[in-house]
Amino acid sequence: MKEEPILIIGSGIAGLSCALELASFQIPSIVYSKNEIIFNNTYQAQGGIAAVWDPSDSLLSHMEDTKKCGAYLGDSKAIQSLIQSAPQMIQRLVQWGVTFDKDCKGHYDLALEAAHSHRRIFHCKDHTGQEIQNSLMQKAQNSAFIGLVENAIITKIIQEQHQISGIQYKDRISQVLKTQLASKIVLACGGMAHVYPLSSNSIYSTGDGLVLARQVGAQLKDMEFIQFHPTALDLPDAPKLLISETLRGEGAKLIDQNFQKIMKDLHPLEDLAPRDFISRILFQRIQNQQKSFLDISFLDSDYLKQRFPKVYQLCLRYGVDLTKEAIPITPVAHYCIGGVAVDLNGRSNVKNLYACGELAHSGVHGANRLASNSLSEASCFALHVAQNIRDHLPWKVVSTHQQEFPKGQNQMTLKRLQEIMWQAFGIIRQKEKMKEFYALLLNTQSIQDQNENLDQEELNNLLFCSKVIAKAALNREKSIGSHYLQTKELS
Repeated sequence: MKEEPILIIGSGIAGLSCALELASFQIPSIVYSKNEIIFNNTYQAQGGIAAVWDPSDSLLSHMEDTKKCGAYLGDSKAIQSLIQSAPQMIQRLVQWGVTFDKDCKGHYDLALEAAHSHRRIFHCKDHTGQEIQNSLMQKAQNSAFIGLVENAIITKIIQEQHQISGIQYKDRISQVLKTQLASKIVLACGGMAHVYPLSSNSIYSTGDGLVLARQVGAQLKDMEFIQFHPTALDLPDAPKLLISETLRGEGAKLIDQNFQKIMKDLHPLEDLAPRDFISRILFQRIQNQQKSFLDISFLDSDYLKQRFPKVYQLCLRYGVDLTKEAIPITPVAHYCIGGVAVDLNGRSNVKNLYACGELAHSGVHGANRLASNSLSEASCFALHVAQNIRDHLPWKVVSTHQQEFPKGQNQMTLKRLQEIMWQAFGIIRQKEKMKEFYALLLNTQSIQDQNENLDQEELNNLLFCSKVIAKAALNREKSIGSHYLQTKELS
């Protein structure tokens, strides 16, 4: 009897890497995207993808940088698995058509980013994600083993006799409900940064996969850990566009309105300190009505235009010439470190349900993610998922009971929800404020979007994710990594 296809929910680097690897084994899959396939966070990624390549670097060094940045809360086996397989993953991406920048000698032009001790960031100028997404998408479109479905909002994972059997989804355009049977499901549909008002993600980063996984009994882990990126464009009438961390890797400095260095004497790595630390410093400055800027104008203007063409054009569009002036910046929500708990093969505790990418909690990132490890983890663990599907390895099913939230009574606007998350569960958190706002969240039944940009399912998912983050934050009573509890003053 013919087996149903593998269904992959998500069309970024994780979803497409998994589909392409399955195709190499002649295993058919269908990839679902809730918008156009190109519209995702992978496409927006600027900096790059981390892997040890240079002879002066080492796997042990990358492992130690990852552990240290994650406040030593990361899983050692998961970190080792990622770092060891990352160089082979780079080769796989190149085979699929990705072109990384090289220097005049033909060697990969590896960049440096915050909290890395060596240059190990593969990049395509400052639009690495765009190059990866386009290359993988073209390869997938030409594969006879991969189906692609756009504008599909997954509303339900179907279970029969405790077995995953398919999905129900709604066409975003026609609003028609459809079903598709499956032998296995891979969740690879990103995070939920849109629970915050300031975010580097698109408005469609609404935690859909987290909700789908939880509905069928999958375990969510470490949801209190949200990474905030310290440098996004901060202008009144401009979107909060990400300013790549590689600018700081190439020498950019964080300065105040008087051109004084902000990070001097605050951290041994100064401007290359981990994201969580710098974000807290900049957030405190905002609280004190102080402006912050990123300055790289002291470097050669032609070099900056060639090395950072996307950031240069984005800033110029809103009246900032980074070759001549400093860029006004603010921290923004960037990445969900927690997620669906998976093993080294991307398997959840629910049989035949896999997860990879930002949606998954592999244990690599600990309490704070190291820069450019996200794309590496997404692709590496997607390959692990595909290989596990091919090998039919035995599945350890662990039933978990997680208490569901009580049904609330009130409605809340999306804007108010985002304000609550920013104030109480953002960069700096206070226990009493968290308790107060968690009670408000628990008593909320539904979210309304006055701009009508999101589907109601997506709004419901944002509310659920907000409650999960809030509950996890309250349960972790001590500061660690990106979960920072303020007592009297910022240290």
